[in-house]
Amino acid sequence: MSAAAWAAWAAMGVAADGSSSRPGQGGGGPDSLGAHYQAQYRATFGAAVAAQQAKPLVVPYAVTGAVIIPVMYLSIPHRTRPWLYRLRFAVAGAVVALNARVLVADATSARNLAVAYAVGLMLAWGTIWPLAMLLLLKPQFTAARVQKRKRSGADGRAVEKPGPARDESIAAVAEAYEHYWQPFPEDGTFLDRLDWVWDFYSSFRGVGWNWAVRVLPGPPHPKEKPLPGGGDITQGELARLDAMPVVSRAGFRRMTTRRGFVRDRLANIAWSYLVLDALSVAMARDPFFVLGPEYEYAVVHPLPAALAALPPPALAVWRSACPGLAIFAAMYCYGCTWELTRFSLSSRTSTNRELWRYPSLFGSAANVLDRGLAGFWGGFWHQSFRVAFSAPATWLVRAGYLRPGGLSTKAVEAVAAFALSGALHAAGSFSAAPRTTRPLRNVLFFVLSGAGIVAQTAFCRFVLPLVVRRRWWCPSRPVRRVANLAYALAWLHATRWAFLDDMSRAGLFIYAPVPASPMRFLLARCCAGYSGDEHWWRWDMTYLPRWYWSPVHWWESGIAIG
Repeated sequence: MSAAAWAAWAAMGVAADGSSSRPGQGGGGPDSLGAHYQAQYRATFGAAVAAQQAKPLVVPYAVTGAVIIPVMYLSIPHRTRPWLYRLRFAVAGAVVALNARVLVADATSARNLAVAYAVGLMLAWGTIWPLAMLLLLKPQFTAARVQKRKRSGADGRAVEKPGPARDESIAAVAEAYEHYWQPFPEDGTFLDRLDWVWDFYSSFRGVGWNWAVRVLPGPPHPKEKPLPGGGDITQGELARLDAMPVVSRAGFRRMTTRRGFVRDRLANIAWSYLVLDALSVAMARDPFFVLGPEYEYAVVHPLPAALAALPPPALAVWRSACPGLAIFAAMYCYGCTWELTRFSLSSRTSTNRELWRYPSLFGSAANVLDRGLAGFWGGFWHQSFRVAFSAPATWLVRAGYLRPGGLSTKAVEAVAAFALSGALHAAGSFSAAPRTTRPLRNVLFFVLSGAGIVAQTAFCRFVLPLVVRRRWWCPSRPVRRVANLAYALAWLHATRWAFLDDMSRAGLFIYAPVPASPMRFLLARCCAGYSGDEHWWRWDMTYLPRWYWSPVHWWESGIAIG
């Protein structure tokens, strides 16, 4: 969109600093500020689409490189076909080229501000993860998932009696079924292979796979040994689900009863929904969360009185806490909703119906107390992208270039993880509807997080032992835990300008995260001084898919999202 988008922007009376050149359109008031600019962003994007300077997110066209091509290629057996296996480099090139075209050349975005940001995330992840699968992880050779089959089935093999189960969903099928490790079903039907590959592709944290993130509670991985045809996993090796811990060392927990699982997910959805709603009301009235830090140059949008009365340090903490809590609540709300839906709709014969497939989204806060910033990212945070981010180090270890568990291995893994995470979020910033974002600052935020971990690790490894050895000071465990927490929060707060500020520029905090707003409903009826003009029902047609006809190529037509 670039220059043409800015021309359309100016034609609507909105200046680059966020102020309005039309009389009476200076925002209307604090209650309508977010809605006013959201309407402006949508109009700008609509004008760009009409002028063929941008495209909406269209399925299946936009996901051809991110999903369809890598999944279809990996569904074709290539362990015994060297020529087909070498073709993975061409497939990887096609993935990169198609995703770059959709993101950059097509200027794909959306009217919905959250979907606009998610476009970049999806395309970046749809590049990083397929490249890891195609070039680094070798799924047809090394991967296996837990499946279940009837005991003493058609093969007539004698099987061991089921051991004690801590999970009622496992106990319910233990007499009739056994769980086993299933490598790539090379001799199965195309649908069997497609199901296996899609499960691999869509299992972000790898729950139920032999490459699952180690901090999650799961069964012990199968033994690896070279097999004829190049495979590393024995066909049909039993999975020891009875050996799974209920809580992992990092504090990720799995529920053992259906009632407990449903109750836990519903409770998480309830509190996160209410928190999201309250924060959306509060943040939509702060020009910082509407325009980003540049609001200071838009004199028509002064701070609300309550925020203007805060001292600058308190205001800065407010602007760190609100978006941080909003991101945390959104992941809980949407993540738990997806888990509950998937669990409820899965067939009774699927392992997706079993509780151990759904460990908690976040680890224990004790990770932060005991390890500081490293514990925040490596133990407490959701770990959804960890396998892909650590794939370069995994490949180097398998190839013999790095030693497992060595310091250099950890360094390579950390550098790759933070660099790829920065690139992932930079792509989201790039595709955002407002073109005032600064994508490279997202990369800087994650690089600074890595630097913060290095600084804390160096202090704890070299400086603190010297202080203790010379008896200058010997901090107790509670003091160390408080210091770790303070350091992690202080570092995240000090560097949030490179990440959260850009999310504000992207308009992520003024979109409606929930369909109905209890907070607005109560304020409109219980507070005489409430002057909000926004209805309690928040979602409009931009939250629903629609059909899009491309005026250029028929294959670019499809279902438009956002």
